[in-house]
Amino acid sequence: MEKVLVGMSGGVDSTTAVLLLQKAGYEVEGLTLCLHNQEADMQDARHSAIQLGIRHTFLPLSDVFMEEVIRPFAAAYLDGKTPNPCVRCNARVKIASMIRYADEHGFNYIATGHYARIIQKDGLTFLRRGANENKDQTYFLSQIPRAWVKRLILPLGDFSKSEVRHKASEASLSVAQKPDSLDICFIPNNNYTDFINETLSITPKEGRILDQNGYTVGFHNGIHNYTIGQRKGLGAFGKKVYVTDIDAASNTITIGENDALFSTGLFANTLNSFLPNFPDEIKIHVKIRSAAPCVSATCKKKENDILIYFDEPQRAVTPGQTVAIYQDDVLIGGATIVSRLIS
Repeated sequence: MEKVLVGMSGGVDSTTAVLLLQKAGYEVEGLTLCLHNQEADMQDARHSAIQLGIRHTFLPLSDVFMEEVIRPFAAAYLDGKTPNPCVRCNARVKIASMIRYADEHGFNYIATGHYARIIQKDGLTFLRRGANENKDQTYFLSQIPRAWVKRLILPLGDFSKSEVRHKASEASLSVAQKPDSLDICFIPNNNYTDFINETLSITPKEGRILDQNGYTVGFHNGIHNYTIGQRKGLGAFGKKVYVTDIDAASNTITIGENDALFSTGLFANTLNSFLPNFPDEIKIHVKIRSAAPCVSATCKKKENDILIYFDEPQRAVTPGQTVAIYQDDVLIGGATIVSRLIS
């Protein structure tokens, strides 16, 4: 019987993943990664493991999480970027730690509750978008190394959230109706500004707000309070204006009307390819943030840098975010957005 290590967060998704793997005949054990202040979730994970009759282990990783996720997240905001910490966490902490633990303890596979699928294509193993487009989570896995995909099982990829909750309810699992966590897990009350100030022990630095012509039209109280496309907190200008650019070097933000947010493409670096040889030029679909739709584009690669040209201009391309790259519904790469292109 093949052994599978399941990452149990204490939620309904990872718990139902255990249930489905048991029904499929695997020998299953649970591993909960202790990343931050998550006592209630840890208790739920332990209780679910007892309900399902599996061995369960806690793995302390708070120091690793701080250095690999929290501090880089805060520092990126001070650099005028808006990162997605979940993408980095999967690649640097969660999946990485599970692979390491699996190797040390003799597990054939690891599994998570992500809504994504595994597909075999041309003799290789790829991540495929979840069957339910509204719940697809391949974006969050777009920076994990290609070699790990063949070790990964994703039991929920063919189901919707309501179907998963139904399966959990049928099995009388205590977390069946547990609400989803919608905010970043380590930021209390979703208050980014206070969290960054406290994490890096900084005092916000006032700077200028510029219009599209470079004229000073106001002042801000720290660039980490803003992200591309933001409207709130800019003041009154007699019309709707949004943040269109953040420049950490000059400590300025630039504002403009909605049209100024659209870009013809983007430049990204640190390409993580799921192809053995990523083409120098290829027609693709991309997601420029986790909740964005997939849109058609052309990608041109030079070493680990890429230029992406959208078929239609896209709104609020944001430095620091991940761009996930697809052929049809198969994930073939991920990279970090550096800047937008305006023709």
